[in-house]
Amino acid sequence: MFPFFMWAAEPLVPALPAMPTTPSVLFAPTAEGSADLLFRQAKNLRYSQRWYEAAALYRQILREHPTYSRLPEVRFWLASTLESDQRWDSAADAYTEFLSLHPDQRMLGREAKLNRIHCWGLRQGQSLQATPGLISAMGDPSDEVQVAAALQLSKSGDRRAVEALQKGLKTASYSESCRLALLGMGVEPKSAAST
Repeated sequence: MFPFFMWAAEPLVPALPAMPTTPSVLFAPTAEGSADLLFRQAKNLRYSQRWYEAAALYRQILREHPTYSRLPEVRFWLASTLESDQRWDSAADAYTEFLSLHPDQRMLGREAKLNRIHCWGLRQGQSLQATPGLISAMGDPSDEVQVAAALQLSKSGDRRAVEALQKGLKTASYSESCRLALLGMGVEPKSAAST
């Protein structure tokens, strides 16, 4: 008598087709796909706070993939990464480049303007570009950008900030900061009713 497992004539699981012995390319990576991979790697490095390495990858994308569809984001995140790494002058320059090359980016553009003001504010008195940059930002069409620049200028007592600070008193999110900045400069804040 044969044991039970030996008399089954057909296999219980069908055999799989043989795998080829020579490697074959399943797909050819596209330039867009290569840039996407680098972009994801840079984002992961940024999330890991490995700023220097992330900035290097963003620069590599700009250099090697000049037609990449996500270049505005690459430029913005390069600038943001430099800012996180406390390379204030480089970050301000990168934000300026982003704003000049991608003026159509409204949401990222707003953030870039405010972040650039932050970088310039930290470098007042140390960088030749900081104070002129802040003064030019006070001419921006956005009240928010004007007031943010004026608040940074007020830290060094620059009287050119007074008009924008007075304007900022009317904006709920900035009114107290503007009031304190004006008082710190020895200027009486004008109430909204007196303007």
